[in-house]
Amino acid sequence: MSVKLCRCCLSVGLHKDLNIPYFNLENKEVYSDMLLECFNIVLSTDETNNMICESCITSLRSSLTFKRQVIKAEEDFIEWIEKQDKVTAEVKEELKEDSGTESDDYFLADADKQEIKTEQPQSDESDNLSDTLNEEQDTEVYKERLKRKTKKTEDGNWQSKKIKTLVNRLTNSLNTRDVTDLKLKEKKSKKSSNQNDRNVIVWSTRKNTNNFKNKENLKTLLQFSNVIPFKNRTLLGYICGYCEEIYQDPQELRNHTKENHQKERLDFAINCDMSENNVKLDVTDLKCTNCELELKNLTDFKTHLVKLHNKFLHNDIKNHIQEYKLKNGDIYDCALCSATYETFKMLKQHMNNHYDNYTCNKCHSTFATKRSLRSHKTTHIEGSYKCDDCDKIFSSKAKKVYHEKCKHLGERKISNCQYCNESFRSYYQRNKHLVKVHNTEAKYKCNICSKSYVIKSLLMSHIKKNHLMERNCQCTECGFKFFSKKGLKAHMVKHSGVKKFSCEFCHKSYARKNTLREHLRIHNNDRRFKCDICAVAFVQKCSLKSHLLSNHGISMAASDILSS
Repeated sequence: MSVKLCRCCLSVGLHKDLNIPYFNLENKEVYSDMLLECFNIVLSTDETNNMICESCITSLRSSLTFKRQVIKAEEDFIEWIEKQDKVTAEVKEELKEDSGTESDDYFLADADKQEIKTEQPQSDESDNLSDTLNEEQDTEVYKERLKRKTKKTEDGNWQSKKIKTLVNRLTNSLNTRDVTDLKLKEKKSKKSSNQNDRNVIVWSTRKNTNNFKNKENLKTLLQFSNVIPFKNRTLLGYICGYCEEIYQDPQELRNHTKENHQKERLDFAINCDMSENNVKLDVTDLKCTNCELELKNLTDFKTHLVKLHNKFLHNDIKNHIQEYKLKNGDIYDCALCSATYETFKMLKQHMNNHYDNYTCNKCHSTFATKRSLRSHKTTHIEGSYKCDDCDKIFSSKAKKVYHEKCKHLGERKISNCQYCNESFRSYYQRNKHLVKVHNTEAKYKCNICSKSYVIKSLLMSHIKKNHLMERNCQCTECGFKFFSKKGLKAHMVKHSGVKKFSCEFCHKSYARKNTLREHLRIHNNDRRFKCDICAVAFVQKCSLKSHLLSNHGISMAASDILSS
């Protein structure tokens, strides 16, 4: 067992391998085979994550046991029915043989008819018996023969009645089932005839119900508004919702949709699982096609449809219909707030804040789809691969090996500086060298605040932290949230109270190594923070910040103050 991801519930812990045999009460179990036998599920192969947790093993074992029990019960039931049919055939054959014998056949046949049709009075039987006795010479012999025949007939009749009762019960059960099936077929036929007016799902899970209700809402919005569906935004442009045509200009997409897809307008996303995916609608210049009233957004339009036009919309589901206002240019505006972004992907990430269908149980971040939530949960997976040379821990073996090669073994695939041929271990170090030493311009710029970065990952981190305000790491002690695990780790020293970094000159102790490094500048008289107005220099950034505010009336963020 190893610390990995369960493929059935995505929990992290000490799990068992799906393909390795295990023994439970002397029974051999291979969980991948059990999944195939019970549910006909074949999981995709992944060498690093091919595990199953104990809770899922218990559920799988119980489900497979129940399935085998039902199959065995059905086989036993069919075998029992066949035996009953065989007994019925044997009894009928025996009665047939008795009816074909000579001598006393007349009396026995008459007795059978009397017993099957009606119960005759005792006096009638006595009369028939006395008539027959007069015809027999040996009364005692006849009585003995009569006793044997009567007993045999009674046994046969008793078995016949028992079988008839069983057969009647089975017939009634089958008739009841046939009537039920007939009613269900009539109900299904009746509903299918009205399917053009309103689709009906008789039996459905919650997932399918959400999917169906979202599709009904979507159909209503498409029918009574001028919204334009689209699939996505790529580098080439916007993809049409009905075909694969791509347009850079949103207006061209609108014209194309109206001219070529008006007949199939209501069929948009008909095969899409809206419990797993979002539908994107362009709501630019939104208006109601019933009364030509212009509205600001889909929320106002839905209220308008319900109150003024008496239309029905489901509001008890997770909303998977997203609205966008498309325009030309490299800036993407949110249709629900004032936020703007430089890429469409960033705008889609921002939409998770407005469509909070699913919530992370660890950091309480919200997401529009389950797929986004599952992708996010991987950020909370704690690594188990520790570097052999330092204290860093990685979530996969590949990351650990790459780190050791780059940081400790000196292996690299990064080209040298094009100006001075200096070598580097990372792209960050090389690009930083180009900016500082050779005065090249930082390549990655933020379109929101104009800050520049030497590598793209730093730009993305800046946008997520300062503009998207992502805070996925939460302190378990005080609930304060941080952008990164590094920030959370630095914060936790407040709660631990441990100060393990001591100054060698004055013996003051600090909780953080960075704080001690700043303190050492006092002993070294390192005044790297200089005021651009009066040329006064300071050891610490906070001192310069306070100086600017008190002496020059200038308020600056600490992140904007650079060392000289």
